[in-house]
Amino acid sequence: MDKYRADIACLQETKQKSGMDLTYGNYRMIFLLSDCRHYGQGSVIHKRLGVKRWWRITDRISAIQVQIGGKGRPNAVATVINVYAPHSARIVNAPEEIDEFYEVLTRTYLSLQSSTLLLVVGDWNAKAGIRRGTETFIGRHGRGYRNLPGALLANFCKTLGLFLCNTAFDHPARHKSTWTGRRRGEDGNYVPIYNQIDYIVCRQRDTWVLQDSRSYGGSVVDSDHKIVIGRFNLKKLYVLDKTNRQFPHKSDRYLTEKLASSLSTRNLYKSSIDESLKNMESELMPSAAWKVMSANIHSAANKYVGKQPKIRTLSGCVTRMLLPCQLCKRSLS
Repeated sequence: MDKYRADIACLQETKQKSGMDLTYGNYRMIFLLSDCRHYGQGSVIHKRLGVKRWWRITDRISAIQVQIGGKGRPNAVATVINVYAPHSARIVNAPEEIDEFYEVLTRTYLSLQSSTLLLVVGDWNAKAGIRRGTETFIGRHGRGYRNLPGALLANFCKTLGLFLCNTAFDHPARHKSTWTGRRRGEDGNYVPIYNQIDYIVCRQRDTWVLQDSRSYGGSVVDSDHKIVIGRFNLKKLYVLDKTNRQFPHKSDRYLTEKLASSLSTRNLYKSSIDESLKNMESELMPSAAWKVMSANIHSAANKYVGKQPKIRTLSGCVTRMLLPCQLCKRSLS
């Protein structure tokens, strides 16, 4: 934890059936009860964060809430939902298990939406693959192809407006893959496999506080999973004027993805701009011409491209906040 400067770690497959609450150095270790010895979940939290509550929902889903508020907003809470999804073999043999998993997870997520920061992290056992078309729940740096569990994860994210954080940054392949395995090749030799199946998931409206997310190998633990870390600058959530206002860079952003994906939208937008150029008076001063042209561009964008929905506003101002918070996910075997 100190090596990776992590404040919260979510653990899966701890193999602990009994609950424990321990203190080790600067960290508090919480292990939850489990009905099956093959599962087990837990959390490790730095002592600077005040733990509000933690609870087990199923053997595969748990949650923890920590206080992240400052002097001006002491009730601000970050909620982290810890998940361990069924793997593909179990889905084939018992498809009702994955249906129950996402049903309980969706119900849990919707009940916690009032949290200042809400994350869903863990071992999803799903390959979301690379982004397709105008998908907004995944970044440009996903890895591999999308399998059936990955399609279920994609549908979950699209339905609830979530984002896969560790697909957003252009890191080397070793910092994108989260699981390492091997298979026997045609020549009889073993071939290594590098998959991306562990994700940190946040709300799309909170991506502007996301600073980085990647995986790290080399941890001293007997596991085929890597540590996945996400860094969030929580201070940004509260650097607001004392009067109510919206987060600046989200309020008037156009849906530029439509220009890239839709030929008809692109042609209509281009035709509108061309028409406005033809009708512009040639004797205008440069500053006046630019004002007219700028107004025409915005008018065409509003008509054919559209804007992203405005997000909610927050009131008040917090002058002191915790240091940027990191969340890391570790799978133990």
